Amino acid sequence: MILATDDTFLERSDNYGDRDGDGQTNQTDFPREGNYPAAWMLGETVTALRDTRVRVFSFSRIDQPGSFDRCSTGRRLPWADITDGWTTPYNNQPPIPMQTDGDNFDLDQVKSGSLSLAATINQVVLDSYCVPPVL
Repeated sequence: MILATDDTFLERSDNYGDRDGDGQTNQTDFPREGNYPAAWMLGETVTALRDTRVRVFSFSRIDQPGSFDRCSTGRRLPWADITDGWTTPYNNQPPIPMQTDGDNFDLDQVKSGSLSLAATINQVVLDSYCVPPVL
């Protein structure tokens, strides 16, 4: 599995649509809230990935974005948490790529052109095909 993200994630029983974290999804101003509950816990997700021998290769931010690169939408978690689950532990659990015999790549290197997204994806696909995961 290849995933590109600029943020971490939430777990059940939290809700992605609850932008202000008040437990409700009733705000209609921009960006409008909605009911998008998180369906899984990290451990359940990793177990399902490992059981089906899926490696996760992620492209995520390693460093917080500068002030001018941040969206104006509300955040549920602090900016410092954007690496959690991808390159740093999430709730004391190792990052998903590490737990699935995958890897994480710096999204900012892709943005700057110092890492080719296409070449990296091609390489991880070839490597994964030729060398089965060690799970």
